[in-house]
Amino acid sequence: MNRATKFVARQLQSLLGTYVDGVTEETLSLQLLGGKLKLENLRIRETALAEIELPVCASGTVGKLELSVNLLRFWWNEPVVIILEDVDIVLEPLAQGETMDPAAFAAHFQRIRQWKESQVRAIQEKRDPHQRSEDGFLARLARKVRDSLEIRIRNFRIRYADRRSTAD
Repeated sequence: MNRATKFVARQLQSLLGTYVDGVTEETLSLQLLGGKLKLENLRIRETALAEIELPVCASGTVGKLELSVNLLRFWWNEPVVIILEDVDIVLEPLAQGETMDPAAFAAHFQRIRQWKESQVRAIQEKRDPHQRSEDGFLARLARKVRDSLEIRIRNFRIRYADRRSTAD
């Protein structure tokens, strides 16, 4: 494996490792000059939804995750495209005794509400164009990716399976 593939695999593992298993140098297809990155057959981790503190655990697969950037036209508003294909998620209730405390549940939704309000404020308080020129290259690049991100999802399925009620 070349150094670029190793570096990208490590970065993706740190970004996606909380949510999926299977991000390795061997599963990564990278065409650096072509601006393409592809991962296939990822397994969704049981703790993937732990951050949002719902009383469920998740499992499943992501058939393909592909990122495409046209490096020659990127700065001229060409979108950064993320394609997710064949995503199959199975949600199951937490085991007996693992239910979420009602106070924690209410606090969780309060945090979500505060986060949404902060996002709305950030959009309303856009920085003036003169301040942007003081940013470094990586900050401008990150902002450009965020502003031109396009996500396409194909064959997405979520199932809820309560195995406790059918255990007999």
